[in-house]
Amino acid sequence: QDTIATLIELGRIGVPASRLKLVFNMVEAGVSVAQAFAPLLAFVQQQPVARANLGCRLGVNEIYGRIKGSKADLQTLANDATDYKALIAQAKGTTEKVAWAQKLATRRLASGVVPELDACFAALELNK
Repeated sequence: QDTIATLIELGRIGVPASRLKLVFNMVEAGVSVAQAFAPLLAFVQQQPVARANLGCRLGVNEIYGRIKGSKADLQTLANDATDYKALIAQAKGTTEKVAWAQKLATRRLASGVVPELDACFAALELNK
């Protein structure tokens, strides 16, 4: 409802629909954008105040919580070449092993989300 109210207000103050593009965020696995955002999509179809491309979607991912408040860059995390498995094997205690395992998990999560972000930004067609 807040999104619809915001779109209405932006249209009212003269922002053209061609300048407003929707990103469908926190889409649960196994749920389509059309299902998750049915009321919003119905509104935009009836009142074309923004552009909706179902390819502009981002799923729920633990990585966002892990890096929240940090200056971490997802691409840098995904490209981290550190051999965390070797570091885990060499670790002296459980605490150190868990710390390295968390870094490995963060890299894997980042590697999974970077292509999704790239696809979402491509679908936004910001060059047009």
